[in-house]
Amino acid sequence: MHEQLIGRYIRDPGTGGCGIYLVFWFGGENMPLPQTGKKPRSATELEQRLRSILTKEEAAHVAVIVIDCALPVSAKG
Repeated sequence: MHEQLIGRYIRDPGTGGCGIYLVFWFGGENMPLPQTGKKPRSATELEQRLRSILTKEEAAHVAVIVIDCALPVSAKG
């Protein structure tokens, strides 16, 4: 998010300095370990973590959206 969206793309004059960081959550089973802490257990937890790494200034210009695409537990079996 910081290297690509913030570092490169929202600088474009056509964006008005704003951007959307969109993530599709598929359950996190094959998700790589984060640099610190444990893997998030849900789409909601991932979204909260991503928002927490933004400064107040960044948060005013970046929308973080995580769409939960994971199958319900009862459908996995």
